[in-house]
Amino acid sequence: MLSFEFRQRCEAIAVNERHRLGLQSFDPLPAHTLAIDYNATLLTPTELPNAELKLAHWLESQSTWFAVIICQQPLTILYNPACSAARHQSNMMHEFGHVLLKHPMNELNTDTGVVIKNATHEREAAYLGACLQLPKRALEWAIQQGMCKEDICKHYTASEQMVQYRSRILRINLQ
Repeated sequence: MLSFEFRQRCEAIAVNERHRLGLQSFDPLPAHTLAIDYNATLLTPTELPNAELKLAHWLESQSTWFAVIICQQPLTILYNPACSAARHQSNMMHEFGHVLLKHPMNELNTDTGVVIKNATHEREAAYLGACLQLPKRALEWAIQQGMCKEDICKHYTASEQMVQYRSRILRINLQ
C-alpha cells in the first residue's frame, strides 16, 4: 500500500510537470511531449540498433510486454507498437514515473534472461504514471465540464479502466 504522502506527492509531480511545460493543471499531457522535453528516444523493437530482425518482429507480436527503459543516459525507451493509443500513453507515463522518481534500472539475470523488477518501484511508477496521465485536478475539471467517461477517455487518451481506476481511487463520481 502506498502512503497518503506518496500519493499526494505524485499528484503534485503531475501538476508541476504540466506547469513546467506551460500547461494548465487540467490539460492533457501527451507522453510524446514528455519524451521531447526529457530528450528521450522512443524506439520500437524494429528500430532498435543491432537488433536481429526476427527477434524484433517476435517482440512486436507479443502482448506480454508494453515498454521498458533500456538506457538512462541518454534516456531510451523501448515500446511495443501494437498497443492502443491509450495503452501506449499509460505505458509511457509509467516509464516516466520511473524517471521522475529516479528509480534505478531493473536488473537482468544474465543466466536466465529474466528482468528482476523491484515490486515497490513498479507500484510507485504505476501510481505516478496514472497521476501523470490523469491527475486529480484534471478529473475534477472534466467532471465540472460535464464530460462523461468516454469523453474523458478521449480527451486524456486514457482507457476506460484508467478513468475508472482514477475516479475510484480519488473518490470522484463519474457521470
